[in-house]
Amino acid sequence: AVEGARGHRTDGQSAVSGQDWESAIESFTAGLAVRGTHDADLMSSLQASLESAQASMAARDAARQTAGQRLADGENLLSSRNYESAIAELEAGLELDTQSEELKGRLQVVLASAREGLAAQEAARAEAAEHFSTAEACMSSKDHKGAIAAYEAAAALDVNDAERTSSYTEGVKTARGAMSAAVEGARGHRTDGQSAVS
Repeated sequence: AVEGARGHRTDGQSAVSGQDWESAIESFTAGLAVRGTHDADLMSSLQASLESAQASMAARDAARQTAGQRLADGENLLSSRNYESAIAELEAGLELDTQSEELKGRLQVVLASAREGLAAQEAARAEAAEHFSTAEACMSSKDHKGAIAAYEAAAALDVNDAERTSSYTEGVKTARGAMSAAVEGARGHRTDGQSAVS
């Protein structure tokens, strides 16, 4: 009976080493079910090992549930192109001890997509900022045509920010308005000149 119980304990310890908590629990439970060992220390060891394996399995299951939720949240954030928040969720999911290569792999795939999206967004924003700077310089030098072209180039980029895009679009309107005003002013002077010529 003692050898049988010890055999179950050894099997359980082996399963623990491989983080196979279900098999470990089964082995420790089988060991505790052996009758006639008259070995209190062995039974106590099996009981402690069983409780430890049960706690480890519960922790693993909780980690998997949390990681699964973070994966779902990350996918939703990615769909709405909220890249930074998606990355934070997915990285937090990867830090959990899920003991699941499949779940880890899914988190990594979505994380890679979120990082690519963020990189593209940052590149577009940097390019748009350059166009905006050029447009502002053109406006200062009264180069309205150049300003319009630069503002339009900025507005055409996908910066994933409605406020920025709106400011670029407003810039186009302002530059066009300034150019129209300049044209009208020049025409007014021409009319006055023609009147004087008459």
